Amino acid sequence: MNRNTPETISQKYRSEIAMPGYKFVISYAEKLDGETVEVLHKHLEFEVYYVLANRILSRVADREFTLECGDLILLAPDVEHHTVYEPQVAKEYFVLIFSIEPVVAAKSGQSDNRANYEEVVKQLQRAREASFLTAHGDDIMARIIAQIGREMLERRVGWQDMVNSLLHHFFLYVLRALEAGQSSVPVPSEHLNLGVEATKFMHGNYHRQIAVEDAAAYLGISPRHVNRAFRQVFGSTFSKTLSLFRLNYAKKLLVTTDSPIEKIAELVGFKSSRTLFKLFQQYEGMTVSDYRSHSRKKKPGRAIKATARLRLGGDKKTRQRAKGWW
Repeated sequence: MNRNTPETISQKYRSEIAMPGYKFVISYAEKLDGETVEVLHKHLEFEVYYVLANRILSRVADREFTLECGDLILLAPDVEHHTVYEPQVAKEYFVLIFSIEPVVAAKSGQSDNRANYEEVVKQLQRAREASFLTAHGDDIMARIIAQIGREMLERRVGWQDMVNSLLHHFFLYVLRALEAGQSSVPVPSEHLNLGVEATKFMHGNYHRQIAVEDAAAYLGISPRHVNRAFRQVFGSTFSKTLSLFRLNYAKKLLVTTDSPIEKIAELVGFKSSRTLFKLFQQYEGMTVSDYRSHSRKKKPGRAIKATARLRLGGDKKTRQRAKGWW
């Protein structure tokens, strides 16, 4: 591949990117202009032309038509075509030649991976049946091409993977331009992040008397599974995380309302205000009353700074100095 400038893109080596259910194989990608001369030709793979500036005059099989700026054409394999050479037209366009190859999926999530592959192939099959398809692309496609050029020019860490990923994104926007409907691929439930979903359950129900058993019932798994998922994602248990959620929601009510501490403890789901007092001493290094008083006197940014320092512990003198920031 020749060294690129910000105005040029040239990828002439084969590469691929693995997606759920298929491989996106890139054979060629290049940004061309009016100086490019094409003769009648065909490929064994799919090809996309996308107009970046002005227009191009295309001949596909026995048809001739004009593609304006933002238009694209998806050509099926083994279809003769070429862009008419017009030296007087300062055109600019992007060409991508690619293929799709299925991959054997693991047992877990296999149906979802197959659905991804089948949806992509369904769109490409339309092009096979019609020989070619045309559409007006999204403006983001030009921005993707510009980013590809920057990646090729700068060659920062991971630039080759980034280029492949961007080319795949460009391809997906081609499919979207050709098909405006919603995807039929289901959400991959087998890969649901159970730890994160359990925290969402907490956010919505922390004020109620809930336990790990309730989250387990909500997610349709065992309590043991919930705690295992929690430890994998957050390195903590469900009950400890729930207590810390309640503590933080209590802090908000202490600062924004005049409700009694006992009432606030009840509002955030603690069975007793004693638990709230204990957690404040443990994690904030002060009493609930001190927190409320100091937080209302000082700016939020400084209160956060002092709280963070108190959490670090240290000797008595250090903690007293931190309290002085309030």
